[in-house]
Amino acid sequence: MNWRLRTALRKSNGRCHWCAVTLIVGVDETHPQRATIDHVVPRSRGGRDAVGNRVASCFACNQAKANKLPEQWTPPRPPPARAEWARAASMLLHRRWEALGSMR
Repeated sequence: MNWRLRTALRKSNGRCHWCAVTLIVGVDETHPQRATIDHVVPRSRGGRDAVGNRVASCFACNQAKANKLPEQWTPPRPPPARAEWARAASMLLHRRWEALGSMR
């Protein structure tokens, strides 16, 4: 598993950003719950390959969304609440600051 997928899975607690299904690593490439990386704003639409634009997605949602923008596609279930993402981002930043502080 590459670091991009590992980071996205950590950020989403192992769930698909779009439908919240539990993601599976190391299964057949066409398995609907296979963990993949999805660019929220597709690279073909000018999106960057940056941490803030990458989310963990199941193969089924990634294929269905294709190169659509989030507002052009309706996921099977709504994504996690913004407050949940804010908490996750805050915890990640806190861990990074702690790690930096321990390097001194």
